[in-house]
Amino acid sequence: MKKEQFWVMIESVDQMGLLDQDAICNQMETDLSRCSLEDILDWHSILNLYWDAADRDDLWRMSEILGAHSTDDGFSDFRSWLISRGREVYRNALRDSKTLATVPRKGEELNFECFHYVAINAYKMKTHQEGLDIRE
Repeated sequence: MKKEQFWVMIESVDQMGLLDQDAICNQMETDLSRCSLEDILDWHSILNLYWDAADRDDLWRMSEILGAHSTDDGFSDFRSWLISRGREVYRNALRDSKTLATVPRKGEELNFECFHYVAINAYKMKTHQEGLDIRE
């Protein structure tokens, strides 16, 4: 899977207008489970690449201003939320974290822990395996 396809998948789920984070994660897992195992692993690697790149002080400060949980775990979950909003929101935030103040939030939480695990769950769905950890 290429980075372009990664963003297309996220944006197609975002365009569905789902407001509940569990529904968003379930849809992403379903969509990913239709991909090859290699693509699921690639999707997870790409997610982690973007997630790591967003580990910055300016984004941490903005996450606190916007009301995300101001802990290490809360900031981790905020970065998952940031990626879940799509390429444009993500890239704009990396250029200038203040752009996040203008992102419509549709009432959703800014802490989106389950999004970070959608590829793991999709992999388990596809292989019918429990206890599998692809994070390594």
